[in-house]
Amino acid sequence: MDLVLAVEAANSDVQDLTMDDYVAFKAAGIAAIIVSGGSTTIQSGVTSVDPAVNPNLKNIARRRMTDFILDTLAERLTSFNKKLTKKSRRGQALGEVAAFLRGLVSKNLPDSQRIDSFSIDGKSGNTLASIAAGVSRLIIKVRTVTSMDEIVLDATIGESVEIQEVAEAA
Repeated sequence: MDLVLAVEAANSDVQDLTMDDYVAFKAAGIAAIIVSGGSTTIQSGVTSVDPAVNPNLKNIARRRMTDFILDTLAERLTSFNKKLTKKSRRGQALGEVAAFLRGLVSKNLPDSQRIDSFSIDGKSGNTLASIAAGVSRLIIKVRTVTSMDEIVLDATIGESVEIQEVAEAA
């Protein structure tokens, strides 16, 4: 972000924003840059969309996880790049992706879990023509762990409240 702000280094407007400005940015669905103590960060975790207008678009956590997964996989798969497209090599690449994503599911260490589940399809995205052209496609789907954006307490309290046995939430 420092590189982004460097373009506007002489612009005091960015330096002089108040909390009211950031409240207005968040209300408008803007992930605004905030400068504090000489360092920069993004204020709030929303993207530059109005959630009231586009409720299907999510907060910035999805974009960050997408970038993290794709950047990591790109780095891990570089050893396969420019190699012969053998079935075994495509299988090894698929295995590399699966191993990384299994680590993010983290079944053995639930406190380290970063994603809920995933699927990898190494077949349907590939044709004889795409393989002949040197393109090997993996179709990856990842379900992220949701955040507790809102906590709702639905309470009925009083002397005449009827209580039924309810299973405790995990």
